[in-house]
Amino acid sequence: MALDRAPKDLAKQNSGALQDEVVDKTLGNTKPSDLVTNVPDAKVFGDPEAWVLLSKAYSQAEGWMHSTKAYQIPRVGVVLQTISQQRNPDRSYGICQSTTFVPGAKIQVTGTDAAGNVTGRSLTHV
Repeated sequence: MALDRAPKDLAKQNSGALQDEVVDKTLGNTKPSDLVTNVPDAKVFGDPEAWVLLSKAYSQAEGWMHSTKAYQIPRVGVVLQTISQQRNPDRSYGICQSTTFVPGAKIQVTGTDAAGNVTGRSLTHV
């Protein structure tokens, strides 16, 4: 097997037919229950609520998403994670991720809707 073949060529060779159906990524999930609803084959390990969403912006039509999540370490601080994704012309995705630790920070709820769902969070200094 040639190592310089494109993945589509390898898929065609291995399956006998190229599968043209590509499922677009679901970019709008904002809580774990969205994942289970919108991505039927998703598998979860551990506590999906450990990281909480601070902010998210996305366009399903344009294929981009940026989010910031936080993980609270009690009495110590917060680990922040940012992720940016952009759909490429070939329908693959470019992804950039970074993490940092903010000592002495705490996650604070800044808004809720009428049903009690969290609609905003920020960081505060302990």
